[in-house]
Amino acid sequence: MNDIAAPGERAIDVFLADDNLIVREGVRAIIERHPDLRVVGMAADYDEVVSGATATEPQVLVTDVRMPPSFHREGIDAAKEVRKRYPGTGVVVLSQYPRSSRRWSGRSSRPASWPPRRRNCWA
Repeated sequence: MNDIAAPGERAIDVFLADDNLIVREGVRAIIERHPDLRVVGMAADYDEVVSGATATEPQVLVTDVRMPPSFHREGIDAAKEVRKRYPGTGVVVLSQYPRSSRRWSGRSSRPASWPPRRRNCWA
């Protein structure tokens, strides 16, 4: 994990949550290319997100919408739980489903960003 921060600055702690290992590692690799960002933990399901974020208290949570155990809205529910415990935590939701933003209810707890995750997108 990247422990390098910009001179005079503290790195932004990021926690990643996605049930797909390839997506988690890919997003981690992208984040760690930036010296002002640091991945402090990763999770593959709701319980791991909540317990991991509780242990690391990240500044930003990057999460998928659907994760185990039921693949409905565990990422959203976990993000809401993390925000309830740590209201200052920023949330970025990744989804391959175009209408996923409608699943997020509650204006004050909306994610900071909702970038699409396309299946056939090559950088």
